[in-house]
Amino acid sequence: MCLVEPPVLRGTGSYEVSRPENRWDQPAERWMFLWLWHSGIFTCNAVPYAFSPGTIFVIPPRSRCVLETGPDGRPFQVYSHFVPSQAPGYEVGIPFQSTLKPDVQATFGRLFLESMDVFTHTEAYSKSLIWSMLWSISCDATTIRMDIRLETAERLMRERIAEPIRIAQIAEELEISHNQLTRIFRKEHGMTPQDYLRNLRLGIAVRLLAGSPTPIKTIAAAVGMPDLKVFNRFIKDNLGLPPSQVREQRSTLDLNRALIVE
Repeated sequence: MCLVEPPVLRGTGSYEVSRPENRWDQPAERWMFLWLWHSGIFTCNAVPYAFSPGTIFVIPPRSRCVLETGPDGRPFQVYSHFVPSQAPGYEVGIPFQSTLKPDVQATFGRLFLESMDVFTHTEAYSKSLIWSMLWSISCDATTIRMDIRLETAERLMRERIAEPIRIAQIAEELEISHNQLTRIFRKEHGMTPQDYLRNLRLGIAVRLLAGSPTPIKTIAAAVGMPDLKVFNRFIKDNLGLPPSQVREQRSTLDLNRALIVE
């Protein structure tokens, strides 16, 4: 996200929470800055995140959101819908979930509480506060994945690697379309979810073949290919050698690591 210029605000405010659960869909092109002064569970695109008082969420466009409030902390929230600056310049990473350092949180909290009337009516003041808080939680852009659905999809693939995996089912669990999931993977990895899953299976199979005495049949089952003929063809098509020769040549086999998900 580019922060060389302040974001364009599309609605900012604060309020006392009156309901135990709130649901909404984030509009297209609009991000949401959400500062929570209470505990609870925030579910974004079917993925739940526990949070404590003082937590900040920066929510991507088109996200499906459910906010459940906990029993402790003041049920108070500060929010802002915004569009990041499109000006060319250095981009920073903005974590999806973060917590300000106590001294920084206290300073911003005092500014919001002491200037609430100005905050709700003056765009310039609102913009400066949101901009400053985004900078406060920013980090190196290379360490951040802005789309949390990607990490969840990868985790589901790893957990179910020994099972028949349908990409459409993973997309459904994330409450997005197959095409949306494909766009997310292409943007991050330059490949489709199917290609990522293939490389994930290949990487696990190669490590087991080259680094363990595990029987080939057991390895095949471990990567979701219990049919040995299918597994043998899969390895040979991708590496040019059958599994038995991959194991025999493990000390000299030159694999293209860039194509294998570690």
